[in-house]
Amino acid sequence: NKSAAPLQDVVRVLTNMDVQFKEKYPADSGYIVDIMLRIKGHPIAVEVEGTTHRFGQPQHLTGSAKLKHRQLRKLDGLSLVLISDQEWRQVIQENASYQIQYLNRRLR
Repeated sequence: NKSAAPLQDVVRVLTNMDVQFKEKYPADSGYIVDIMLRIKGHPIAVEVEGTTHRFGQPQHLTGSAKLKHRQLRKLDGLSLVLISDQEWRQVIQENASYQIQYLNRRLR
């Protein structure tokens, strides 16, 4: 599974940041969230979007990915942070400090 590597990289960086989170979190709506965490008590779902979530040129999210995101926001009341595997590939080329800054910025 190609999309697992970026997800595992994000998990590794969050672990290094000493952030409490859960992987493959079952949301009340029935969807599985890649990473669930809380920032200042507010629940945040992090989805690392791989190639199976996109199609075409330029890349667009699939209908099922859009539906999942909408349901997580509306039914589960979650804030959603989307990280594309393409974007993460650029981030992971940088040093650990930059990776942490990137995630801190995205999770605000």
